[in-house]
Amino acid sequence: MQDLEKKLADCGESQVCLAGVMMAFAQSGQGGENPFAAMTGMQPGRYRNFAGDRTGTCAEGTVTVQDVLQGVTIPPPNPAVAYRFSRDGALDLPQTDSAVTDTLCAAEVSVDTATNEVSLRLSLQGLPVPVTLGPGAFTDESSTAFAEGEGPLELLSQATTGGKVLTGSTGIEYGSASHNSGQVSADLSGKISWSLDYE
Repeated sequence: MQDLEKKLADCGESQVCLAGVMMAFAQSGQGGENPFAAMTGMQPGRYRNFAGDRTGTCAEGTVTVQDVLQGVTIPPPNPAVAYRFSRDGALDLPQTDSAVTDTLCAAEVSVDTATNEVSLRLSLQGLPVPVTLGPGAFTDESSTAFAEGEGPLELLSQATTGGKVLTGSTGIEYGSASHNSGQVSADLSGKISWSLDYE
């Protein structure tokens, strides 16, 4: 336990380091039935962890897709031709579709009550949004993934405002969007904002 305490102290405020030390400790089999009890005992109540409630309404609002797709296609035996068309759609939330709900509700949030830093893990990939293609489209997709690839979006140790309601925002680079059966893709970037009110 003294060795564990030293390693935890060496981590300081780094949640990534703290989690790594505790995982290694758990895997070593030295911690008894509850290897994470040591962290709780050393820092009682410091970390608050939350997960989306899959039995309730875990997400509300609208997920939108507004793309302008352009490039060059070569339809043999015809010569290359430039194309440009729109792809627009929306997915209203909440949804009764269990596949959509399982994706959206896989949200996890951790709060460090000593620093008010927030860590978020969001599952965004593969969320299907129904779309309509504009004039000039040569593909026939009826839906598209909100974001493709890269697994869950993880934002660690994000600074927030103080007080009971923690708010913050940050720019993100996350996955890609594609069309034409994945032959054309573009990286996605944006901004994510959060507001967390907990007791």
